[in-house]
Amino acid sequence: MKANENSSRWLVTGATGFLGANFTATEDHLTALTRSDHLPAGYDSQVTANLENEQEIREAVRAAKPDYLLHAAAISSHEEAKNNPQRAFQINEDATRILAQEAQEVGAKFIYISTDAVFDGATGNYSETDPTNPFSIYGESKLAGEVAAMSETNGLVIRTNFFGWSPTRTRSILEFFVNNLEANINVPGFTDFTVTSLYVRQCAEVIRQLARRTTEQGDSEIWHVASTDALTKYEFGVEVANIFGLNPELIVAQESPRENNHQVSRSRNISLNTTKTQQFLDQAVLPPLKSQREGIIQASKERTLVL
Repeated sequence: MKANENSSRWLVTGATGFLGANFTATEDHLTALTRSDHLPAGYDSQVTANLENEQEIREAVRAAKPDYLLHAAAISSHEEAKNNPQRAFQINEDATRILAQEAQEVGAKFIYISTDAVFDGATGNYSETDPTNPFSIYGESKLAGEVAAMSETNGLVIRTNFFGWSPTRTRSILEFFVNNLEANINVPGFTDFTVTSLYVRQCAEVIRQLARRTTEQGDSEIWHVASTDALTKYEFGVEVANIFGLNPELIVAQESPRENNHQVSRSRNISLNTTKTQQFLDQAVLPPLKSQREGIIQASKERTLVL
């Protein structure tokens, strides 16, 4: 790397998004790659580019000259990806390849944020070496992004699922339950949809540590950054209700919908095995990954954070 740990520069795509906004808690030297000229909160500089414009992407990365390039921007909605697959692949695969190429060109470590949706959910507890089999257009496009990232640079692929507080306060499963339960609205809690969702602020910190401590290794690597426990959406909602002092009886236990004209069917158990990541954290004498309950408790204490 070009800079030492204390002065290194991060370039972050998706800086105004869920992970990008929370990444500001872990780093001071942050450049945002955005479409507009509005500087996101917590960032000290920015470059502008449309991720659907190859030349703009290349010029932005070369102007920023980062030591680390965190690619967190994506078409992350299953519904949007299904309705516009061409754009999903353009953002999730093509832009990833261009960013990875430019990271290699300027000597930056490339970190690609992927998803648990690269698996089909047939078994759960997936390790980094298990075969992938996306269940959706979204998962297919993110898996294509993984291939693009690893073919162009010796970067990191981070498969994850996270919750917490987003800039709009409407993006995560935590916010879904809190917002509705506080309004005394009944909400569905799917009993057949299982994930290992990690509190977003710990997710950001683990990503930072992985990037720094794997810098000298030459090979691309896949890491699962997730919670230590697997919960259904219903179980997660009940934990939220109990910790926030809300009414769990408003959560209606039911199976998730099958695909129809209005909704997209999802994989059933896409929990991630985090043994590799936990071993890394233990060896580096870093805090272990949290359970979802521990993450919800932390989120309840940090609700007033301004993003």
